[in-house]
Amino acid sequence: MSLLIEHKSYVDHPFTPIQVGSYIFAGLLKQIGNREKPSLIVPVLLYHRIESWEYRTLAGIFEDLDPELKAFVPDYEYIYQ
Repeated sequence: MSLLIEHKSYVDHPFTPIQVGSYIFAGLLKQIGNREKPSLIVPVLLYHRIESWEYRTLAGIFEDLDPELKAFVPDYEYIYQ
């Protein structure tokens, strides 16, 4: 298992879950490319500012998606601090 730490010192765009997801999948692809067994990558988002940050998952970006299609979104949770 490894931790993926993403540090934000300002409110970024609403697509941060896509950015973090790309890091997760890039890490998994690197493991496979190195002929390693894929291991868990736990994402952690560190944010320190007064402005509030809305916790959103990848599925939350697709707000108007029909519920039966949400099963196709590669959603994940992340630790938000």
